[in-house]
Amino acid sequence: MHKAEYPNHVWSYDFVADQTSDGKTLRFLTVIDEFTRRALWIECARHLTSFDVVRVLDQLVELHGKPATIKSDNGPEFAAKKVQEWIKDRHINARFIDPGSPWQNRA
Repeated sequence: MHKAEYPNHVWSYDFVADQTSDGKTLRFLTVIDEFTRRALWIECARHLTSFDVVRVLDQLVELHGKPATIKSDNGPEFAAKKVQEWIKDRHINARFIDPGSPWQNRA
């Protein structure tokens, strides 16, 4: 994986999970700019889908412009046809980290 060379060059996104005191799951979609190491977005909900990923990406592009590359693992929400079509339609490069290699999601 190439390192980010300027702001908006590479965004990384991933899901983090936690649970509330009553045992219900919370999911967080986190998006960072790898060059600035700035958290661009944290979306929290009980359930997050590929539709939520696209909605968040639309909002981020509106706020920051589009990145050259988006990097993620190959989880179902990121590999989903809807997300991949969104990326392709905007001429953004998609990079997937190798399975079982979460350290590749670090700059």
